[in-house]
Amino acid sequence: MWAIIVVDLERGVIVGSRDRLGIKPLCYAFDGDRLLLSSEAKAIAAVQHGGARIAATRFRQFLTGFPQASPGATFFEGIEQVPSGTWFEIPLGTRIDTLSFRSFWDLRPFTSPEAVLRDPDPAGTFGELLRDAVRSHVVADVPVGALLSGGLDSSTIARLMATDRSRAGDAPPKTFSITYADPAMDESRWIGSVIAQGGLDATCEQLDASRVFDLTRSVVAAQGEPLLGWELIAQYRAFQLAREHGVIVVLDGQGADEVLGGYPFYETLLVRGLLSRMRLFEAAAEIAALAKKYNRPLLRMWWGHLFAPSRARRLAAMSNQYAWLPSYGDPQFRGEEADAGASPDALNRILYLQTRQTNLPAVLQYEDRNAMAHSVEARVPYLDHRLVELAFRLPQEWKIHRGDRKRILRQVAREILPDDVIARQDKKAFVSNMSWFDVRAHADALHELLADAKTLESAGLRIESLRDFVSGYLDRSHDDGPAVWRLYTAWLWLKQFRLSAPGNAS
Repeated sequence: MWAIIVVDLERGVIVGSRDRLGIKPLCYAFDGDRLLLSSEAKAIAAVQHGGARIAATRFRQFLTGFPQASPGATFFEGIEQVPSGTWFEIPLGTRIDTLSFRSFWDLRPFTSPEAVLRDPDPAGTFGELLRDAVRSHVVADVPVGALLSGGLDSSTIARLMATDRSRAGDAPPKTFSITYADPAMDESRWIGSVIAQGGLDATCEQLDASRVFDLTRSVVAAQGEPLLGWELIAQYRAFQLAREHGVIVVLDGQGADEVLGGYPFYETLLVRGLLSRMRLFEAAAEIAALAKKYNRPLLRMWWGHLFAPSRARRLAAMSNQYAWLPSYGDPQFRGEEADAGASPDALNRILYLQTRQTNLPAVLQYEDRNAMAHSVEARVPYLDHRLVELAFRLPQEWKIHRGDRKRILRQVAREILPDDVIARQDKKAFVSNMSWFDVRAHADALHELLADAKTLESAGLRIESLRDFVSGYLDRSHDDGPAVWRLYTAWLWLKQFRLSAPGNAS
């Protein structure tokens, strides 16, 4: 992983590059006769002539509740991210107004039908690569720990670290976990199962909704953008916990869901793809397996996703729902599978899209900012490029099969993890809702937001409609807590960075 700028005085050029999957960030902007480069968009925004301005499309898209749709987008007008897996070269002493990026790596060759893996033991091959990736990621001159959520991904990494340390006679690795008092969100049971195996020096901390809210301002500052959900706050605290215990390199399980098919809605995409290709028997078998796995409410929700409208249609509907949205920045989405690799299978195509364009770039930048806020280096073994290349060569049945998500990883983990962790299919982060986190409990903060008309109007928000909306939430005329939360974190961001609407000077 790297983001690097090399000033080559001998050749009279500047060379820049970002790693294959964008684990490390690199942003740029043209500002008059200057080219500005930084690992954070907010650093560039702080020195731009005329002050920082809101990126119209990205901001409006966020307010409607949608994550980023482009890996290059930031929340600041005129500031973009260098594409992952590319490099550029510019001559010193010459004014330029564009960067030309050259690709040195892409997943596309590994998504073609010709690249499909022909291996009698793909799980064995994957397992050996994963073990080697973890060993390479723990090489450091400082203590190395891990985040442990109780899910399959992080538990596998922690157990592999523990096994290697034990064999070498070294001290157990330190792990850091966040738990919740609310049983709907808590994963203590599975964290405890992994810890009970021994070989880990575990630290757990319980967060309640009040503590999450108290940390919000700090996390918005660290991220340099508003927060779509609350999960980033727990991650922020986990890295802070590691630092407090003297661990400054931490392994994490990011990336496994995107490259191996870990999210429940991928099951929907798998079935949809099978139906579209008239593979009716396989589709029926998958639906039958899901009917056994899910209870009735979850199955209804899954069935609704199967026939859900496109992302662009959903966004258009949301854009018409909120009268307080700014008038600028109507988002324009490309087709959901534009530039989605060469696989004929719908699941593999969406995994390519989410690895290269949407989900993974977003979660990587969130993790880097949360870790670096505490001077902790986050490392992600599942994104060892050899593992990712192998994953995209796997037939889709090694990712999801008969309701078993991340099937190949689950098979590898059976040798090292407790049965209850292997069997679970209900990762709490997947049920991302705010039912336990009642923003109404912080009415004082919302009233402070409503009183700050100057900040809200400078961002182009329609203040009277916004006041009606937030007041309606407080008096329980409606229950759209997630939208109120987005408004609250957007307000914090606007205040902290003194932003103005697109095209206006601050």
